[in-house]
Amino acid sequence: MGPSSAIFSGLQLSFLRPFLSQPHSLPSSARCFSTSKPASDWLVPKMSEKSKSRKGRPRMATGGSTRGTTVVWGDYGLRMRDHDRRISAAQLKIGMGKGTGQPHYLELKGNLHEKVAREAFRLAAHKLPGLYEFVKKGEPAVVGITKLSNGVTLESLKRARREITSPVVSEQPSPPTQNAAP
Repeated sequence: MGPSSAIFSGLQLSFLRPFLSQPHSLPSSARCFSTSKPASDWLVPKMSEKSKSRKGRPRMATGGSTRGTTVVWGDYGLRMRDHDRRISAAQLKIGMGKGTGQPHYLELKGNLHEKVAREAFRLAAHKLPGLYEFVKKGEPAVVGITKLSNGVTLESLKRARREITSPVVSEQPSPPTQNAAP
């Protein structure tokens, strides 16, 4: 051995070991490992925390609502003829320092010929998903796909189509039973 090994030959590191007054022993029923999975662990992701939400679809009013089916402002407009079409929109967040972007809604004021308005709305309807129809101010409202005109009212649509007759049960007295007494 070399000269450096002679220096470390008498050195003992027993003072670094922990000192126990009694020898520590585990009870015989305790195990150093677990045979079953722990009930909950903070490192395991919680799967049932929130389920993924489904994409929604535009609702077509079929339950008696006529809101949004007539022109309120202006003279002409577009009305959706079918349902279950997704309409995507840009996010509502505005990036800082990049301007406000393109306008989303346009309005024309003044006297406009109906043919020009029909052509403009036809071109706009091709850009949107779904089937649309051109409507003028004063046209009847729509419930589902039924126009409320020519005697068709909201009350007539809500009424039952057939008269429901309930079966009439007539109460007839049962024949008296005779008890045979000896």
